[in-house]
Amino acid sequence: INIYWKDFMMKLVYYPSFFRLRRFGNDTAVVGSTIAVFLVTWLLHSYQWFWILGTFPLTLPDVAFWGILGTLVIVASLRETKRGRDRSLGARKWSFRLATRVLITVSTITILWSLWSTDSIVEWLWTWRAAGNVDLLGIEILVGLLAVGIAIAGRNWSAPKLRPPAPPWWKRQGFRTTATLLVMLPLSQPSVVELFGTAAPYIASARMTTINAADAAVEQRGYYERLDHAPRLGAQGWESRAARPADWLGLPPEVVVRTRKDFRMYDLVPNSSALFLRTPLSINSWGMRDAPRTLAKPANTVRIAIFGPSFVFGSGVVDSEPFPAQFEQALNTEVSATTGKKYEALNFAAPAHSLLQEFQTLQDDALRFQPDVVIMTNYLGAPMTTSQHLTEVVDRRYPIPYPAIDSMVRKWHASPILPYAELLGLMRVVTDDANTWVIREVARICKTRGIIPVFMTLDVVGVPTDSTAVAVRVARDAGFVMLDMSGVYGPSSGHANLRLAPWDAHPNSAGYKLVANRLVQEFRKHPELLTASSPTLAPPTSPAPPP
Repeated sequence: INIYWKDFMMKLVYYPSFFRLRRFGNDTAVVGSTIAVFLVTWLLHSYQWFWILGTFPLTLPDVAFWGILGTLVIVASLRETKRGRDRSLGARKWSFRLATRVLITVSTITILWSLWSTDSIVEWLWTWRAAGNVDLLGIEILVGLLAVGIAIAGRNWSAPKLRPPAPPWWKRQGFRTTATLLVMLPLSQPSVVELFGTAAPYIASARMTTINAADAAVEQRGYYERLDHAPRLGAQGWESRAARPADWLGLPPEVVVRTRKDFRMYDLVPNSSALFLRTPLSINSWGMRDAPRTLAKPANTVRIAIFGPSFVFGSGVVDSEPFPAQFEQALNTEVSATTGKKYEALNFAAPAHSLLQEFQTLQDDALRFQPDVVIMTNYLGAPMTTSQHLTEVVDRRYPIPYPAIDSMVRKWHASPILPYAELLGLMRVVTDDANTWVIREVARICKTRGIIPVFMTLDVVGVPTDSTAVAVRVARDAGFVMLDMSGVYGPSSGHANLRLAPWDAHPNSAGYKLVANRLVQEFRKHPELLTASSPTLAPPTSPAPPP
């Protein structure tokens, strides 16, 4: 995998160990020196990880990865000492036996890499459920990949060849290279890429060094993930972190964010303000990133309560620019004259809030404002956010106030004495069931109170949301009004201009404006959302803000 590292290990670890152990026999020397190489590699890798993230990852996935890989290398080395190694395939240009061996090797390394890339053994085993979700397209892709792999891997690239006569001009290297560049040149133009329709995003993605879906989901945690439990990022993820300025930090604790020792974990400090991501931020008297509001709903007003994580909250933009604020302004400017209604879009979002925290916020805070419409936001990182939230709750020994969620956690024997990575893996198993329960409960509460529940699927800038996710199906079955906002940021070639910063995938002001305008269009498709009748609720007992 890394030739320089291999040479380094051979000279400084393998050879010295081998010659010291050879007096015990050649096989013993091979086994012992190979074990030494993998042990030193593992320890040095963990040491490097320590200086980057502040933790020394002696985890079960590490043990399994290095142990299995080392064992396979030992077996191959012993086999080679007994049988020798094929030095040549003679004049054969293609060998099925060689193709099979190469594909088995590549598949083994790929499976081991997937194990090493997870946070726990439980999580890795759980991901294999996806192997049971097979459709015809998946089978066709697999067969095609195997066919291409066999054709390439079975060729003896070093087979002896007679010097051929001078090739015709169209086969010469210079012509082929020039032709390839001429084909690639138009693909560098966004206007040309968009002509490819559904294939355009995939072509455009090859031109940009963006973070992958998993790393983007981590970013959307709102800078609240614990540093010592950071995931194994890809190359672009590390580049994103390295480019981030030192002052690009989360919400100032105890200034804007108030820690709570309960299931909700934190909320926003009423009447607070701070500089967040180099931008002024203010919180109103109700602990919301919103304009001043009254608890009692004004007459002839449709109230829309919006829930979501940091890219609904409006991280990195001024108070008037998050899409809920722009959405409210657009409704009152473009729609109010037609419907005769006024509109308030209440922003109950908070950075890193999971669906479970949003549900508690709905019960504790939002229902007192008598909303007519409740919007829950589905996005790529929603399952990960829920699993991380549950992990933190169990790890900190906070009580879970909902018996259904508590029983899900207890079913898997989750305990704070478990290593954090293993606990996170268990909670990822629970995530789909927990989110399913929340979605159904939100639908039940809304329908009981005459509120229209809305489930909005929203992309992260540059990373589309999975429209086939479990949560989408559950929300549709539960009776939510479904709003599909996929593609809201337009052609992928322009996404870089809609990000808050090159290292930050939150939308900027222009990105939020696109979301607000699209949301107005989606509401026009559902007139009942624009003319919702006020639910009958008990009047508020006190106009005072919450403590």
